[in-house]
Amino acid sequence: MNNYNHILAKSVENGATTLESHLESVADFAVVAARYAGMDTEVALQGALLHDIGKASVVFQKRLRSKPSPLELPFRHEIASLFFFETRVS
Repeated sequence: MNNYNHILAKSVENGATTLESHLESVADFAVVAARYAGMDTEVALQGALLHDIGKASVVFQKRLRSKPSPLELPFRHEIASLFFFETRVS
């Protein structure tokens, strides 16, 4: 059991899918697709599990739970995903 069931991938209007459930479904498909294509299933699995990590952002979660103004700029979870990764300069 984890404490992440409150993190959503989809808004209530779009099914209220949890991020955990969404990532598990995508990971299952990615592994099957990679196996079928003769690709590295571990790389596919890791990529699938990380592909929407930006949706865990507090800002994204607030947007899912509220009605944004039509004047608000969209929140790009794809870009927010980049902030979860450490960069190293050699």
